Amino acid sequence: MSAQTLRFESKERIILSLNQDEITRLARARAVEVIVKYADTKASLRHMLRMYLQESHDDAAVKRQVQYLVISVIRHKNTIDYLLTRGDPTLSFGKLDVEDQIRLRLALFENRWLNEPLMTLGSHYLKWRTKLRSVLQTAAAIDLDQSIESLSEIEKLSILYSHPTFIIETLLEHMNEDEVIELMKENQTPPITYLRPNTMSEIGTLSISNLISKGVSLAPDPEVQNLFIVREGLADLIQTKEFRNGAVLIHDKASVIAVDILGPKSEHIVWDACAAPGMKTQYICEKMENEGKLIASDINRNRLKGSMKRLKSWGCSSVAWLLGDAIECPITGANKILIDAPCTSTGMLQSHPSYKWRLNKSWLFSLMTIQSKLLEAVISSYSDYPETEVVYSTCSMLPHEGESQIDSVLERFDIELVDIEDIPGQGYSGFNCSKKVRRFFPHLHKTNGFFVAKFRIL
Repeated sequence: MSAQTLRFESKERIILSLNQDEITRLARARAVEVIVKYADTKASLRHMLRMYLQESHDDAAVKRQVQYLVISVIRHKNTIDYLLTRGDPTLSFGKLDVEDQIRLRLALFENRWLNEPLMTLGSHYLKWRTKLRSVLQTAAAIDLDQSIESLSEIEKLSILYSHPTFIIETLLEHMNEDEVIELMKENQTPPITYLRPNTMSEIGTLSISNLISKGVSLAPDPEVQNLFIVREGLADLIQTKEFRNGAVLIHDKASVIAVDILGPKSEHIVWDACAAPGMKTQYICEKMENEGKLIASDINRNRLKGSMKRLKSWGCSSVAWLLGDAIECPITGANKILIDAPCTSTGMLQSHPSYKWRLNKSWLFSLMTIQSKLLEAVISSYSDYPETEVVYSTCSMLPHEGESQIDSVLERFDIELVDIEDIPGQGYSGFNCSKKVRRFFPHLHKTNGFFVAKFRIL
């Protein structure tokens, strides 16, 4: 089933004021619906939630509860499934109907994490499904710590903190166990939201004071200029005309820093090689004061079209757009290049927990090949353009997509790393590039997991 065919339209518009019990009952039903549709498509969980929020006529309180339930259940899926597989040895949880699995997951999450009573949960989620009620009751009573005593340390961590074993094994090769646990704990919590004013909009920085006057609580980030932390009022923020019109933009801190490291100015020729969805492109344009030469390319036609439309509405008029594969290196003559390469997005597990359960090694290896080819193509094509500066970034926690890629091109090409001063967070130790690249983590820097390297063509 394609994502385009999915619909979340209510059978009737809900316009009456709902009491809390009605809100909860409806939110539970909608949460089941959203996750069932997500399980039946390759679309991201965030996309499915966005479709629900846009198409449903549900009350705002219902929508907030649906978002919380859906994201929380996916976030804790490994732990929940482990308990449910032990709920009834005679019943294979993995062979249940998908909707029954989802109903059990939601019910168990609400019981063990939110202390909701089993009788109410059984009534709302499982109804006449007597056998499933028995599974839920047994799973709810399991002593988790005792049940995992015989497992390996990696398996224990995977179940307790709901992360794939492959990611845990990789992290433990480069971080001590206590720090890995802190990282996984942070991934299990809602992320900090950052926003910045779009200085190319009509109201520019006035948008910040406008939001504050509307009850959105903001705090200036202590390290990045014109970046703000959303303390309270995110739901209100996204309903404001300032957000809807692009006068303020939600943009993760690490991604902002990557562009700051690139250092684009109006006198530069800048190529954003993998531009979609365009957030970094917009910020580059802003740093160049909407002047100079900025070329933004992407291989995906639909994503490029979306970026073009988005940035035009945000006031970016100086961008030249190109549909093309950066591996073919269609742009020469730039003196600043950003390669924000396709990656596993393992640095975004806090905000996109569903990524944990769709990651596999074959996908990682295919992405590593693309990353390597991108670096090789750009460096080779710019061998006659000395002093060209390149920033390579990925929203990944895996060294395969960061330090290993940079060490590889350092060995094979005539380039040098540029010191990234005044920004904390060195790369994983044990690599030649470790001290000169930067790596960000949710538990340390309160950002997405992110890797940035800057090098110069010699």
